[in-house]
Amino acid sequence: MPNRKFVSVATHLGGIALGVMLVVGALMAGTASATTSSARLTGTWSVYSKRTAAVNVYDTSKPGYRPWTFAPKCATGGCTTQLNRTSLGNSHQTFTLKPTSATTYQGTANLGIGDCLSNNGTVVAKNAYAVNAVMQLSVKKVVKGLATSIAGTIRFNYTRRPGAPTNCAKSPYETASFHGTHS
Repeated sequence: MPNRKFVSVATHLGGIALGVMLVVGALMAGTASATTSSARLTGTWSVYSKRTAAVNVYDTSKPGYRPWTFAPKCATGGCTTQLNRTSLGNSHQTFTLKPTSATTYQGTANLGIGDCLSNNGTVVAKNAYAVNAVMQLSVKKVVKGLATSIAGTIRFNYTRRPGAPTNCAKSPYETASFHGTHS
């Protein structure tokens, strides 16, 4: 088997392994104004996540439940919301989510810099990738205007930085799915 190069799921964000949560979704434009017809995301949730794909990514994280905290930027209704979450690799990640419909939010997170790793996990090149994530979140249940059940996907994209060795994969990525409830 050839010695292929992989991107590190460990980033320089405190040296903690970057989680597996990834999403396929479009980047959004929008405002922070309340959309009263949108379900409101608020509070701390227990969310189950699992990796669904990994292309040229070395990762040792396991599926499981982690806390996610939603903080809306408006007083009522659905609106731009900050999501602070713990990844499956136990790193802290912050997403900015915006409603795109009454039951859908999309958002992004800049997750810093990742290393290029060999297929056994050794570092080939430090700081080889810029890492970002895109999340698509669907509200599955609403009670009195508040979301109580969610599901969705995240895609983590690794963009090779200038000066990174060409033997590091050009466009590695990961995807994950998630679901959670809040009472």
